[in-house]
Amino acid sequence: FTFDVVHESLPWPWIAFAADRSCLAYALSPTTITSMSFDGEKAVNGGTFELPKDLAISAKATEGLRAFAIAKGGALLAAIGNAGDTDVVTVVHASGEQKRVPVHAFAGEGHTACAVGFDRSGARLWVALESATETVIALLDATSLEKVDVLRSPAVPRPALYEIHVHPHDDAILLLA
Repeated sequence: FTFDVVHESLPWPWIAFAADRSCLAYALSPTTITSMSFDGEKAVNGGTFELPKDLAISAKATEGLRAFAIAKGGALLAAIGNAGDTDVVTVVHASGEQKRVPVHAFAGEGHTACAVGFDRSGARLWVALESATETVIALLDATSLEKVDVLRSPAVPRPALYEIHVHPHDDAILLLA
């Protein structure tokens, strides 16, 4: 079983796994993320998600998609990146419905979205952000994108590569930077 992943300047990881490990997602093209699950040793195609044009995977690391996550069951995708002149969090349903919020709405001005991951239930979204002075982990409602809580800590030394890993059984995350 093989598949090709489009990544351009998309930072690692190029593949997103649901917290419950029920499915994975990867970029099929600069504007399309697809998901799949496994039935034994057989791959089963899941939903396909069209990204907004301003969040397409770009050859420039400062533009477009920066990271994405797939929710349990594969029906909801979260994408973070730079859309024009602001960083955003966007959720895309398999039906095509989209919702978006600028990161300054929950983290404040001057933050860059670095990593994203759904909780085990798929109802909440973890977002890691950085600024020159702090690292932020925000918890958002995955449907409304309203802020649930924000944790602020001193900045991680730059350059840093961020990954969020959700524990498959406990309400805990690991932020690797």
